[in-house]
Amino acid sequence: MYRFKKMRMVSLLVVLVMAFGLVPLAAPQGASADISAVSKNLQAVYFWLGKDPSGATSVVTAANNFNSNLLSTIESLVWPDSDPTQGTSLPITPGIAAKFGGIQTAKDDIAQLIIDMSRPRFAIDEGTALGYLIDLDTNTTDKSTVATLTSEKITLDNIVAFLSLAESSGISYALTQSSNWQQILQSENMSAIRSLIDTITSDALKYAGDNGYSNVYNALSGIGWSIQALSDAVMQVDQQVDPNSQAEIALLKAFVRSQACVNATPPMTAEESLSLAAGTSEQLSITIFGTVATGLSLESSNTTEVSVSGNTITGVSATTTPVEITAYYNNPATDWAYKAMVTVTGSSNNATTTGGGGGGPQPNSLAVTSTTGSAAVNPAGGGTISLGTYPSIYIPAGALVGTNPVTVAIQPVSNPPAAPGGFMMLGNAYDFTFGGAEHYTFNAPVTITLSFDPASVPAGATPVVYYYDSTSNQWVALFGTVSGNTIKISISHCTTYAVMVQQAPPPVPAPPVPQGFSDVTGSYWASDVIALMSTMGYVYGYPDGTFRPNGQITRAEFVTIIDKALKLSAYTPATPGFSDISPGGWYYGSVGSAVYAGITKGYVDNMFRPDGLITRQEIAVILVNALGKAEAAQAMMGTRTSFTDDAGIAAWARGYVAEASQAGLIKGYPDGSFGPGQDATRAEACVVISNLLTLLGRQ
Repeated sequence: MYRFKKMRMVSLLVVLVMAFGLVPLAAPQGASADISAVSKNLQAVYFWLGKDPSGATSVVTAANNFNSNLLSTIESLVWPDSDPTQGTSLPITPGIAAKFGGIQTAKDDIAQLIIDMSRPRFAIDEGTALGYLIDLDTNTTDKSTVATLTSEKITLDNIVAFLSLAESSGISYALTQSSNWQQILQSENMSAIRSLIDTITSDALKYAGDNGYSNVYNALSGIGWSIQALSDAVMQVDQQVDPNSQAEIALLKAFVRSQACVNATPPMTAEESLSLAAGTSEQLSITIFGTVATGLSLESSNTTEVSVSGNTITGVSATTTPVEITAYYNNPATDWAYKAMVTVTGSSNNATTTGGGGGGPQPNSLAVTSTTGSAAVNPAGGGTISLGTYPSIYIPAGALVGTNPVTVAIQPVSNPPAAPGGFMMLGNAYDFTFGGAEHYTFNAPVTITLSFDPASVPAGATPVVYYYDSTSNQWVALFGTVSGNTIKISISHCTTYAVMVQQAPPPVPAPPVPQGFSDVTGSYWASDVIALMSTMGYVYGYPDGTFRPNGQITRAEFVTIIDKALKLSAYTPATPGFSDISPGGWYYGSVGSAVYAGITKGYVDNMFRPDGLITRQEIAVILVNALGKAEAAQAMMGTRTSFTDDAGIAAWARGYVAEASQAGLIKGYPDGSFGPGQDATRAEACVVISNLLTLLGRQ
């Protein structure tokens, strides 16, 4: 049976409430939006967007396209005629112009309202979206614009609530009205996708109009406008910042993925954790919007531990780290709908096979074995091809496309592309070709095994399999399972592969001397805590006997201390979750464990920025998550603190700083300030982590 492990969820104070982009979020059906009620939806969308690097990049690009020139551009699009009272869906009549004190003032205020309504939907992460939404919620100019337009018959809150209902229940309803929306969304047919988006928008508006928001319709109708026209104006902003709709599509896909699950309740703000015993199989019934999804195929990141067939997963052998499975339509890299982490318990000795009599699986008479580096492989039989002993590739029956034999060849690359900075290649790179083609996608994962010289691996480093992506002209890490002088990995497509290792991992400092450090005297304010933390092995000094308490600390260093102090469950992902972190790095396991535990996360551009200095407000977020008080922090997002620099606290961190201060995790400075954007010191890191351990009863 499956075991679902819920990650700790955090609530955001507001919802993405603007018009008809594709971040549909559940909203209460009241006159004003209760922004805290839909926080999980926002976090879920950005979590799944973070699993889509190219989509996240599109959103960042769109966000960067909001600039000072946008106001005049939107004005020219919404009111293209010299006379704005004519030929436009949002006419500025003489009466409206008089209310604003002139046509140009009316244009400026209304266009700015339209832009402000669109901006949060292209924020690069939920924290940034939160800040924009708070700005919109408190923007007196936008509120005044709505009141002036409608003679105070409705408020900005009325429009926000209407659009919230259209975006949440309305878009969910609209999607379920299309029998093939999933296939359209996953296709590359942009005209079909654009048509789908337009249909969704129209149906969502109608849904909201039929569910109690006639006051908004009537107020806009009274000035010769319509809610559809207002939505169209917002879409014109979208087309300026996201001309190819790539960000819009990425956000819609992220929303759909947040609604896909096996045994949990959407919105999904993390991957489900599934568990089964070795030798057992379970059928996955994946639902999206509560309806069983059809036409999906499964892929496993490690078929030696978790195999897949149709919609069934099988525990082959006990896992050391969770195996990621992916459900997709045609291409697991681009059109996947669901991901989960599978843990297999027990021993592979218990594994059983089903189907057929005769006491177990029968030999495959069609399988091919060759050590010459080349052979014709029958798709129905599969086989193992090697160049000598290694490298080798195992191709299961049915993995190759079609029915005709395919010539499989392994060849060393004479002049491979240079290894990434800081890494060196162990031995040769190899091309794996199928039917003469260097790029080949399989029906089912295959396994390649490469060898390396262990003597060439620096102490403390771990070999990693890389493949060369000719599209981006760069090596991409895949990790792999190391055993002796070999490394094995399951893949879904073939190209050029090589084993690499980090050249010079940072040396592990010697264990600290309990009596202290030369630069931490007994009078230093944090001397006792530093001594305790170093004695416990959570922090180290430098070879010269100093601790450098006032030195700054990086994000990777802080997360590593947290990992040691809390003794987090080890989680070393098979594939790096961030583009700027490579397997084998000294902090790789700690970052993976902390992210998996829900204590920290990276940025929506798929970066963790391990070498970036960590600020005090970032520390507050990590501490509160580790304490299990994230929801309490989210409830305090609108709370002002007593710190003299309260205005400098970022919107996404405000509740966390308030909760961390209230819980006694982190204090301010004697002058009454907090220093939210100030880089934390090594001493401060020791003190706040010690405070955390005390509150958790672990010290």
